[in-house]
Amino acid sequence: MVDPGSGHVPTIAQLVRQKLATGMTLRQLEERSGGSVPYQTFGKISKGEVRGWPKSREVIEGTASALGIDAREVVLSYATQLEIDVSEDRSLLASMLPASTDALTIEQAQAVAGLIRAFTAPVSAASPVEVPSLDISTFTTAERRQVADLLLEMGERGRAATSEGARALAAVLSFLEGALASVIPEAEAG
Repeated sequence: MVDPGSGHVPTIAQLVRQKLATGMTLRQLEERSGGSVPYQTFGKISKGEVRGWPKSREVIEGTASALGIDAREVVLSYATQLEIDVSEDRSLLASMLPASTDALTIEQAQAVAGLIRAFTAPVSAASPVEVPSLDISTFTTAERRQVADLLLEMGERGRAATSEGARALAAVLSFLEGALASVIPEAEAG
């Protein structure tokens, strides 16, 4: 297992095995590569049978597309597989983010970072996760119903995500549901 805090860049074999561990098949990886990387190649990669660099730019880009990561990460992971030291100060999570995250606005990026901080911060009775207060005392009855409906919807979607095996989505929805549920009684009591 790769230690995310070590700055270690995972091998291409590790990245493919991680994707397969999510339930994706070799044939699905081939499809996601746009057909530029045969499923047999993904199978060999997952077993660590990498003998050299990918043969073309299309293979690198197809592998990146199949794994949902940036093409630069594919090149670095191949280098690591070939025992070239390319360690850096990026976490495994950072290497898994798709290139399209560059299109996020600063507000969206801060929201994602806030969620990550909330999930990774040590939580104890002395230092609970701080949730900004939401004052619904000035809300109309219709607005309060919308907040209650949103809370119920998040709970239902969280349960559906859990039953479908989408643990990360279920965790985010559960966190948001808990945060919203905790501010409603505070606002109504005040």
